[in-house]
Amino acid sequence: MNLRPALNVEEALPASVDLAEIQLYMPTGAGAVQASARRMMDECWDSLRNFHADNILAATARLATLLENDRVLDGDLADEARVLLVIGDVWRDDPARARGAASSLLRRTRSPRLHAVLLSVLRFCHWRTRDFQAFYELPPSPYSRSAQLCAPRVACLSIESAAEGEQLRFKLAERLAREAMDLSARVAGIDPHVALLSTCVMATIAYEMGAIDDADLLIRGRIPTLEQHGSIESACWGLAVAAKVAHARGNTALALLTWRRGADIGASRGWLRLTLRCMAEEVVMLVAEQHLELAERLLARADAKAGFPHHGDKLTVLETWPLELAHCRLAMAQGAYTQARLGLARLRDAALHINHPALVARVTTVLVGALFADGCTQEAQAELLGVLQLGASAGLYRTFIDELPIIAPCLHALRLTDGARLGHLNPYISSLLSASGPAPADRKKSLACRDQAELLSTKETIILRLIRMGLSNKSVARELRIAPETVKSHAKRIFIKLSTRTRAEAVARATELGLI
Repeated sequence: MNLRPALNVEEALPASVDLAEIQLYMPTGAGAVQASARRMMDECWDSLRNFHADNILAATARLATLLENDRVLDGDLADEARVLLVIGDVWRDDPARARGAASSLLRRTRSPRLHAVLLSVLRFCHWRTRDFQAFYELPPSPYSRSAQLCAPRVACLSIESAAEGEQLRFKLAERLAREAMDLSARVAGIDPHVALLSTCVMATIAYEMGAIDDADLLIRGRIPTLEQHGSIESACWGLAVAAKVAHARGNTALALLTWRRGADIGASRGWLRLTLRCMAEEVVMLVAEQHLELAERLLARADAKAGFPHHGDKLTVLETWPLELAHCRLAMAQGAYTQARLGLARLRDAALHINHPALVARVTTVLVGALFADGCTQEAQAELLGVLQLGASAGLYRTFIDELPIIAPCLHALRLTDGARLGHLNPYISSLLSASGPAPADRKKSLACRDQAELLSTKETIILRLIRMGLSNKSVARELRIAPETVKSHAKRIFIKLSTRTRAEAVARATELGLI
């Protein structure tokens, strides 16, 4: 039986894993191969139980290397090894490959544990490949109600909540996410990180509906957790909402730093999709702040990393939409409105094709701004009316607020020309127009410390490290041989830069961002 996976092990392993370490596992003889395979499979399961991303990637890559040229495994042991390799494909963000193997294994597996796991894998793969008919037709595992097999059930609920969130069915998404979180908390033996995606979905829904405090409460302090235990989907959802919350509160520096942290996480894990998403979102933010040269250079670096084929298939759209959107936003900022609106129209059509209403709403909102700026007033108003109706029915709010600088002129024009016919949309539009973003002075001040090295000065970093050790202001002053009043001044600036109010919050936020 050939268990050789079609992957490059060097590329699959996290940067922290040395290939020389794998050679220690390589056995000689059929019996030794089976013993080593059993040991490695146990290691894989242990990593999955702890939901430790780096360990999962490393353990499944080692197992793949061991089984690369051997045919000695058969029966249940071979199926178990194949299931783990499929899981490795999922964590390496290769859902198309994982889907085919999981479907084949599900038809013949006799193990309740493997059956439940494979259903979770298939549900994820159907969602990621946008096969919603297969996604909704997939039955729940008859074994997942067992207390020992609740983890796959939590994973399925989390996947379903993310899928419904993308469909803008927020109430259903929230119910599924809450069920996943409650189940993971209630059943002993389930690692709480299994429900991390659900937490990120809940935070995103809260943010999109305008409850920024609730979103912040759910996501605050989660970046180290996402870095260590998050899947690529958890990272995409969680980092996005964390950055948006920071930006909505006027802390552009923190938002930019969050995107950069996400790009680093993606690079360290080999998650190119996450790296490109974070780089593209940073470009959009730089464009909004009128730092066009920085945005253009960053976008060029992202394009160089991408290397995706542009064939218009579903997966290509899912991988490249952040870059396409960033290109269009930069074109708008440079006055190339026709180029931008044509690109946005293509991207919106692609989002419709893959059945992604949340993406449709975001792209259409930007398209409205490009159309109006290009003089296509009636077309812009028609597009705006359609997306407002979609947003009002779903409870979407922040998608429009975040783009208010570019859609406000069209919103005003729409009210002037069609105000009498807008009906229930009138109060909705009024709430959007009355929303106020962060003060320009605050945003400018925040942008001034955009780079991580500039977010805290050297002296502020030293002071915060001493505070983390439990030293009082007087003790810090004594250590640094400066006046206590100087320490207080530095502490105030630290609180402002990190958007915190207490010493404990400042230490937690700086630790989360890797500054201390």
